Amino acid sequence: MDGNQKKRMLFGSISVASVVILLTGSMISSFFIDNSSYNPPKEVNIIEWDIVVPDDYPTLYDAIESAVSGQSIFVRSGIYYLDKGLINNPITFNKPDISICGEDKNNTIIDGRRLATVVYINADNVSFQGFTFKNNGINGSLLRVFSSNNIIKNNNFLIYDFQDGIEYGVKFNNANNNLFSFNHVYGGEYGIDIGSSHNNIFSYNLIENNEVAVDVDPIYTIDSSRRITEKIYRDPCTNNQFISNIIRNNNVGLTIAGSSNNTIFNNSFISNNLRGLILSKCSNFVIRNNGFISDSLDIRGSELVHFVHIVENNLVNGKHIFYTYNQDDFGVPIGVGQIILVDCSYVDLENIIISNTSTAVLLAFCDYVYVENCVFSYNIYGIYLYFSTYCSIERNNFIRNRRNVNFISLGIRNVKKNKFRQNYWEGSLLSRIRLFKISPQGISGRFYLRRPLKESGRSRIPFIITVFDWRPARKPYDIY
Repeated sequence: MDGNQKKRMLFGSISVASVVILLTGSMISSFFIDNSSYNPPKEVNIIEWDIVVPDDYPTLYDAIESAVSGQSIFVRSGIYYLDKGLINNPITFNKPDISICGEDKNNTIIDGRRLATVVYINADNVSFQGFTFKNNGINGSLLRVFSSNNIIKNNNFLIYDFQDGIEYGVKFNNANNNLFSFNHVYGGEYGIDIGSSHNNIFSYNLIENNEVAVDVDPIYTIDSSRRITEKIYRDPCTNNQFISNIIRNNNVGLTIAGSSNNTIFNNSFISNNLRGLILSKCSNFVIRNNGFISDSLDIRGSELVHFVHIVENNLVNGKHIFYTYNQDDFGVPIGVGQIILVDCSYVDLENIIISNTSTAVLLAFCDYVYVENCVFSYNIYGIYLYFSTYCSIERNNFIRNRRNVNFISLGIRNVKKNKFRQNYWEGSLLSRIRLFKISPQGISGRFYLRRPLKESGRSRIPFIITVFDWRPARKPYDIY
């Protein structure tokens, strides 16, 4: 083809399918503030294409191999198999500044024949939009990104989930400043896997029916310029933004470990087995204007910094998350959907009813918290105490939580400083047996002789211990 002759084709500003995703997200998130501060990019109305498939090249492989930096490729609707031999010759972008666009994302299909990973993006400034990816291989991905400043937009990723493998929709490894927007990711072990990647935007995506919708985790990195003891280290994910995504019907929604300074804004977490958003040993996040339906926020860690975030204007089952840090002498209002207290003292929780969350009440590094006449039902945890002491949990109903109470303490003496009195317990083994309904209720947790290690990523071995509610209630209290 003469490089000076360009094909001129019309292309709408945004596809109908993308608009449907956006409108669906708007309806689900209608109780949040306006997200107009973020404007997703739009295609121009008329694009001049350098290469058209199959007019100029019969396969995607040939078109991409023949393209030079700065060129654009248009792909007509159809099914494109990887005929060149997928294992040795997957579709790979090794040249920067290439744009490729499918005519209709539902009918322009890249089929990997279930052999291996389907597409690699190794070069920077690649734009990839308007396709359905399907039939990855076992332990493979539909798309792997190892580069920066790419736009991946308006695609379907239909993951083939092998019974004995770990399959991914999209993997980002050491990939920075990318935009992943208006995509549909469906049906795998991991929908999106992000490792040691920074300054990326994930926005307006629909991610559903995966084991884990989005997994964000540091990966081990080698830096020969560092000291010998630091040459191999875990590189956290920082400054990523998750904006206006719909994450629904996964076993786990968005889980992030060992990272900092990420933003979770205006997302909808729906029915992800009560595990919508999990932060594990993270710091300095902004979690704002998200909605959780039969889901909630779960924060885990071993140091105070792991629990200190900006958490504002989030809803759980239509009720606000009550999060506060470093406050003393107050009462928590009734009518909240979840309670997270960090480094607080002399707090009263009374007449509060919370259900269908990951953790109804999370107390981290708190003391003198009084929980009385509350109902916690059908949560993963009713109350979780992280390194909290002198707390009193009295005359509450714990009903059918997966674990009614859990705790982690520093030293055996601190374990015994928390008191459980005359609570009603339903769902534990003994409480189901009539003979033991008034027997002491055992509450198991862990304690450390010393605080877990901070930097190595390894924790000291915890010891298991049981405390007791010596006189549990025979029947539930009338609490409304």
